[in-house]
Amino acid sequence: MLGTLGTAALLGTDRWDEAMMLCLLGNLRTTGRQGFRTDRLDMGLLSQHPWTYFYHRNVVNLAPHFEAYLWACYLWAYHKTGDVLFLDRTRHALHATMKAYPRGLRWTNGLAQERARILLPLAWLVRVEDTPEHRAWLREAVEGLLALQDESGAIREELGPPGQGMFPPPRSNEEYGGNEASLIQQDGEPVADLLYTVNFAFLGLREAAAATRDPAWIAAENRLADFLVRIQIRSEARPELDGGWFRAFDFRRWEAWASNADVGWGAWAIESGWTQGWITSVLALRQKQTSLWDLTASSGIGRLHPELRARLMPDDLLSPHGSAAVRPRGARQVLPARGAPGRGLSRRDRSDPHRRGRLGWRITPTRPGSVCKVPT
Repeated sequence: MLGTLGTAALLGTDRWDEAMMLCLLGNLRTTGRQGFRTDRLDMGLLSQHPWTYFYHRNVVNLAPHFEAYLWACYLWAYHKTGDVLFLDRTRHALHATMKAYPRGLRWTNGLAQERARILLPLAWLVRVEDTPEHRAWLREAVEGLLALQDESGAIREELGPPGQGMFPPPRSNEEYGGNEASLIQQDGEPVADLLYTVNFAFLGLREAAAATRDPAWIAAENRLADFLVRIQIRSEARPELDGGWFRAFDFRRWEAWASNADVGWGAWAIESGWTQGWITSVLALRQKQTSLWDLTASSGIGRLHPELRARLMPDDLLSPHGSAAVRPRGARQVLPARGAPGRGLSRRDRSDPHRRGRLGWRITPTRPGSVCKVPT
């Protein structure tokens, strides 16, 4: 979604606004009460439950690698629509995450990537709700990341606490090369991860510096940009690699790096989306002397919100007890179009509680104060 927002702004088009708003609301209505969605929602699980099951779940997932960029999208959506639900759930999740930061986070390939990922939503939280507490969260996160920045500008990889990592270093010869793994075996090794850390750190630092105009953060972003320019691939013999960035870089030996323990990622591996996409995008933002937030500031996507919000997330389904939720600022009541959830259902749909729940039909508790059972 972030890439689409930027592309639409650069092209001056609103052709994707409806798809984007549907995507934002579709994700929001499957985000739990605490502001988390978990690592992923597969079709099998989605087909077994109505969206209200996910919306009312009480799950916590302190993993910025999986959660943080969706929080950033929600904060952007709040700024464009005034729908406080985008803000409330994100703020709640960020509060829980920063309370555990950094040693209580669940890390993926390393703790450095969690530090990098959390920057973007924290920077945009300051944009929409500039409070001393939110600035303190952002400062803690930025300074935590910059503690890993080498004089070359590189961001050094870091391992998290044992037992909290999804893909930690192998603990035995038998584990070696059997799965994804950290690029380092122990902290202090001079490796920069351009797939999971540096690329996201670059965007996060850009947005944090733009939101605060902090001179130290601007200087850190500049150092990281210089590092990325100096390690960019130059090859006439292999034009498919020319101008790109490899998966990782050893900034002591000054050469491309890979770990044989990390299955599937060789030294010359290139990931086109996360690595090339965000590095080139942030370099372009720097060239234009803007940020992603400012670039997309004039989006008119909010005009589509009232109707689509009423269609996808009817107020009477937002409370587990069936009571109406607070209507978003500026929204008006709009009935769903025929064929949309809750409208134009067949007699069989209306009489079948399972189909009724999946299609977004009203779910009424059996008595006041009782817990509403969601059809499965």
